[in-house]
Amino acid sequence: ICTDESPITEDGIKGCTNLEELDIYNNPNLTNLNYFQKLKILDISGNCGVNNEGIKNCTSLEELYMADYEN
Repeated sequence: ICTDESPITEDGIKGCTNLEELDIYNNPNLTNLNYFQKLKILDISGNCGVNNEGIKNCTSLEELYMADYEN
């Protein structure tokens, strides 16, 4: 889980290309998740920096959670 209190940024996580599940609730530090092409479950709820452009290459997504999405 990567929240707004988390220091995780795109540079710190983009090498983890085998991730299948990612929860970045309330984390505006991450905006581009297109390098996670194996991602199956994604939570971008709350104040998250990701939009449609940031997940357009995540073609393996099976579950997408966007509760209280503010972007």
